[in-house]
Formats: sequence, structure tokens, C-alpha cells
Amino acid sequence: MQSQTTCPYCNGTGKIVKKPCPKCKGKKYQEELKTYEIEIDPGIENGQVVKIAGKGHSYKEYTGDLFVRINVEESKIFEKEGKDLYTQVVVDPLKAIIGGEIEVPTPYGFKTLKLPAGTADGQQFEIANSGIKNIKSKLFGKSNGNLIVIIKYATPNRYSKAEVEALNKILKDNNDNDQVKKYYDQAKKEIQ
Repeated sequence: MQSQTTCPYCNGTGKIVKKPCPKCKGKKYQEELKTYEIEIDPGIENGQVVKIAGKGHSYKEYTGDLFVRINVEESKIFEKEGKDLYTQVVVDPLKAIIGGEIEVPTPYGFKTLKLPAGTADGQQFEIANSGIKNIKSKLFGKSNGNLIVIIKYATPNRYSKAEVEALNKILKDNNDNDQVKKYYDQAKKEIQ
């Protein structure tokens, strides 16, 4: 039985270096740490690979490519679903009741959103084209993602006695609200 393999000392070149270089130890290359700046496309997925041509290992006259696996750090503000992003914006309940403008974070800076009077806790608003950019949109006619803003009521501030009295003048009996009235009617049916 016979077998043939490439010589592990010369790698098939037929030459062995008798006095190898002290830096590369006869390998003809040195390992060194290099840093490259690479461009990441918008909306890249976790685990996706980016190819950097001609920056890999060199062997003889050939230089390979470098492949970089991307780890996307999770956001504390945005949640991604396809090209759309979701964010919860904390709002003073009084601001939601009377309405007005609030600042909303987007990946491209803050945008102003006008809340209508009577905005409910958990109500959603959509800001078009403020989600993930679609780099293939020109080729395939697909638009960018949207930003879905979810309103989250903050714990109300502590109000002075005068402010509480002023609010009490505005706020009638709790049962005047249709939703509250419906809840208590249902509760009375189940308890009685």
C-alpha cells in the first residue's frame, strides 16, 4: 500500500530553508493584527457576513478575502420586526389627555410627533420611512421600514394641593367615563 501527501516541511515547493528567518520562522509570512474600517449596510442581520476582498491570508502570489461575521448589538430603545422598528415613548398622562407635541427618537435623530387630545396608554402611531432603510428599494420598488411609536404613560408627577384641587374641578366622577362605567357595570353583574 502506498500513499502520497504534500511534504509538511516545504509544502510541495521542493525547497527547505536551512536558516529560517527568526521573525516568520520560515513560513514566509508574519501574523499581525490589522484593523479595517468596513461599511455596514442599513438593516444588516445578526450573523450576516461581509466580504472584504484581498484582505485575507497570502500564499505565494495569491491573496485571499477576509470574511467578517457581524454581531448586531440589541437596542434598548428599538425593537426590530422586518424593516419596521417599534419604540415605546414615555409620556406624561396629562400631556396625553390634553394633546400636544412630543419628541420621538428615531435611528436618524429626534422627530416631532403631534399627539391628539385623549391619546390612550398603549396607543400606536406610525412615522413613515423612519425604520430600517431598504438598500434594494430602487431595484425592487420596496420602501423603507416605518417606525411604530407606542405611547406608555409615565407615573404622574406629584402635584401641589392647589394643582390637585384644580384637577379635581376638571375631573368629574370616575364613573362618567364610558369605559370606566362599562367596567363597573360588568363587575357588578359578576359580583351580585
